[in-house]
Amino acid sequence: ATSCDQEYLNPSAASETQVTTDLNGLITLCNGLQYRYTSTRAGILYNAITASGLTTRELTVLNAGNTDEDQLRIGGANVTPSNGVLRNLWSQNQLVKANADLILKSVGSVAGDAGTKSGITVYASIFRALALGTQAQFWQQLPVETSDNAKFVTREEALKEAVRTLESAATTLAATPVSTTFTGRIVPGIDLANTIQALIARFSIMTGDNAKALAAANKVDLTKKSSFNFDDAVQNPLFFNTFGNRNVTEPLNATLGLPEALRPIATDKRLAFYLSNPAGVPLGGVNLGRASFFTANNAAIPVYLPGEMLLIRAEASARLNDLAAATT
Repeated sequence: ATSCDQEYLNPSAASETQVTTDLNGLITLCNGLQYRYTSTRAGILYNAITASGLTTRELTVLNAGNTDEDQLRIGGANVTPSNGVLRNLWSQNQLVKANADLILKSVGSVAGDAGTKSGITVYASIFRALALGTQAQFWQQLPVETSDNAKFVTREEALKEAVRTLESAATTLAATPVSTTFTGRIVPGIDLANTIQALIARFSIMTGDNAKALAAANKVDLTKKSSFNFDDAVQNPLFFNTFGNRNVTEPLNATLGLPEALRPIATDKRLAFYLSNPAGVPLGGVNLGRASFFTANNAAIPVYLPGEMLLIRAEASARLNDLAAATT
């Protein structure tokens, strides 16, 4: 038995070697990064939004049969090591990072034009940073390298690694504009230049690097949008799994789950945007599957919001003792 060839190849699928030594294969892998990050109930977007919403009590569980989500709603020791939301959140981020590492390692040796290779590098760098940054918001320690027995680093170091990846991507993009070959074959929606700066701002403010966060946020063109796009083949994961059927989670109440001292005033425009019943009568702040960014299978989800950049500018300015700029 040990003398048999035990490497069973799928004749209908490309091998890793074929994919990583071909420009078209690397573009396909780039599209795969977004698919893994954004789509299905196993994907990162569903699990990150669900896990954060339940642990901060912005969301509640409608059907206790959703065991993994209900464990997070209850919290504490009720969250088992096999919790599916957390396992998916960990494993899918690791897989996105590992595939991004594979792309970044391979793109330099592949034949092709510089603009297409630049697009591949920048796109993979964005998703590598997203994976590191997302995981760092849920765990105290995580590996940033792809290897056997990879060393775990602190959350802060993981966020700094994400920023370094984005800064390198910014240098690449400035030196070599992306080709139409790349833009014509990648899933549309992500504005590369503005997304790089927005994520540098997001992750830098988390590490307390206020000057870097402010500088990056100031570079983001707030008139431009950057989004994860969906269609009927690759559906918006929150609409498809949650808000389109009212069986998993929805907003806890009509005040965004906030304690009384922090609750928004009645005219706060977030309420009408995120809640279908902002007045809270008689059912509370239920979503009914028709609010915010989760309104249909093809509804886009922003990579970042212009308001996030304004808040980062305000917070960084305040921390740097420029209160006039923070107020503005």
